[in-house]
Amino acid sequence: MIPSSPIDSEEFVALLQPLLRSQDAQGIISIAKARWNDEQLTTLFADPNADVRKVAAFVFGLVGKKCCLPKLAPLLNDPDVMVSQMAEHSMW
Repeated sequence: MIPSSPIDSEEFVALLQPLLRSQDAQGIISIAKARWNDEQLTTLFADPNADVRKVAAFVFGLVGKKCCLPKLAPLLNDPDVMVSQMAEHSMW
C-alpha cells in the first residue's frame, strides 16, 4: 500500500517531465501507480503552480478513479487554459 504522505510538487513534475517529453504513457502509469494514490494526486489540483496542476490532471486521467472526478471538476474553470483543457481530457 502507498503511504498517504504529501507529494513534493517539484519532484513530481521533475520525475515525470522526461516521460512526458518522450510521450511514454506506460512509464508514467507505472511510476504513478507505484508511488502515489488518487488522494495524493488530487491534492496537487490546488497547487499554485499551473504546471503542477496540468501534470496532475494528465496523470489523473491515466490512473485516477471515477470516484475522484468531483475533485478534478474545479480544474475545468482553472485560470490557466491548458490546465482546464487537460482536466477536460482527463475526464474522458
